[in-house]
Amino acid sequence: MKKKVLIASGGTGGHVIPAQALASQLQAIEDECELLFVGGGLKGNAFFDKSEYLYRDVHCASLASRKMRDIFNASWDIWKGIRESRQIIKEFQPDLVVGFGSYHSLPVLTAARWAQVPIVLLEGNAVPGKVVRMFSKSARVTGLAIPSAASQMKGKTIEVNMPLREGYTLSWTSKESARSHYYLDPDKFTFLIFGGSQGAKAINHLTVAAFTKYLNTQKRNFQLIHLVGDSATQKALQNAYDDHGIIARVKAYEHEMDRAWMAADLVISRAGAAAIAEQIEMEVPGILIPYPHATDSHQDLNADFMTNQVGAAVKVQEKDLNPELLANLIRQLISDDQVRLQQMREAVQTYKRSERRRDFCSVVCEVAGIKIR
Repeated sequence: MKKKVLIASGGTGGHVIPAQALASQLQAIEDECELLFVGGGLKGNAFFDKSEYLYRDVHCASLASRKMRDIFNASWDIWKGIRESRQIIKEFQPDLVVGFGSYHSLPVLTAARWAQVPIVLLEGNAVPGKVVRMFSKSARVTGLAIPSAASQMKGKTIEVNMPLREGYTLSWTSKESARSHYYLDPDKFTFLIFGGSQGAKAINHLTVAAFTKYLNTQKRNFQLIHLVGDSATQKALQNAYDDHGIIARVKAYEHEMDRAWMAADLVISRAGAAAIAEQIEMEVPGILIPYPHATDSHQDLNADFMTNQVGAAVKVQEKDLNPELLANLIRQLISDDQVRLQQMREAVQTYKRSERRRDFCSVVCEVAGIKIR
């Protein structure tokens, strides 16, 4: 008999992308499980593949505002979401609910706890989100991608690898082939630049100015893949690079990020959980600029993890940065025959060999009673 797994997720790509990666892994276990996504705002979520997975939208809301009217309206929406989730759970009868955090999953996890359905959680950040902390005590187990998060959890935790999308293995293709996909020189140093699902605007401004104003004299020595977040910005930045004779492939969004990672020698990005997991898997050194408005400054601590424990990145705060300083940092990293970058690559390889982590999908299967063949 098939096991039924309800996946509670929604919100940013950092929540939805690993949730879909888990779903893909579970689907690969032939005839063993049935999946349903439930969460707030899935229908309009740009990161959720509505054609691939069955899903149900429920009401949800954030309680971040301190205004009484906003609190009342949010509470009412959350209550409606809980009622909807209880009905969905009654109909679907899941054997397990897997939660990926954010307020979009709060109504579902509340209904699951009331219905006494087993819960497994995943936390990819160094600072656990409020919803994960809230449900950690009653969860069977919470998978942690960054070990330091355990100190803020109340229930059982286990170190896990973040679920990655299909194709995210280091050896799936060559660097030359990945660059050819973007019509780039297979032998030229390649930067990957992106701002994640939030905060791309500042990254775009800093990097395009750094390359066009301060690194323009070295343009023959590098090429870029720049993911900008929207089509209007895409056109503007592509024109800027073209006007300065810089080889760049600017895209609004990349659905095959594994190719972009494989093509890269150095990444300039935010420090979201999903991006860090991909960076570790693909062994790409990075300049990390934490999103300054992230809840509980979790991206700042994520970047510390990559800098101090993994050794694969340099962290720089957005408030301390301008295009000229970013250009100088880039020059430092790629000078001296790229010795610093090679040290970073070796550091992440050493980290991966030394870490003994569970595969999150195997943890989910174990709790749900799904047999892995």
